Amino acid sequence: MRDTFLRMLTDDEKNLLHEMLEDTEAGYRAKIILLKCDGYTVPEIRRATNHHDSNIRKWIHRFNEKGLDGIASKVHKHKPTKITDDMENKIVEIVTKNPRTDYGLPFSTWSLRVLAGFIFRSTPCG
Repeated sequence: MRDTFLRMLTDDEKNLLHEMLEDTEAGYRAKIILLKCDGYTVPEIRRATNHHDSNIRKWIHRFNEKGLDGIASKVHKHKPTKITDDMENKIVEIVTKNPRTDYGLPFSTWSLRVLAGFIFRSTPCG
C-alpha cells in the first residue's frame, strides 16, 4: 500500500503543523505528516515516532481527505459529569464497607469495575 500526498503542503499548512507539534494530542499526528512531507516512508516514520504502521497510514489518509481538519484534535461538546459532595460521600460510604458482610455480595473486596457497577445500579448517582 502506498501512502502519498494528494497535494503539496502550502507554507501556511506547514507552519500550522509546526504549531500543532506543541499540542500533545495532535502533535504526533502533525509529526507524521511533516515526516511524510519530507519524503520519509511509513517504516521510517514508525521508527521515528514509535507508532504502528496502521495508525501512521490512518493519519496520512485523513490528512489527504480532509487536510489539517483531518488531524486536528476534536473539541468535545459534552459536559463532564460533576460529582457532587453528596455523591462523593455516598461513594466513600460504600467503598469503606465490606461487600460480603454489609451488602451480601459473594466477595470481600471491591474491584474498581464491580464497585462502579454496584454504585451505578444501587444509588441515585448512576
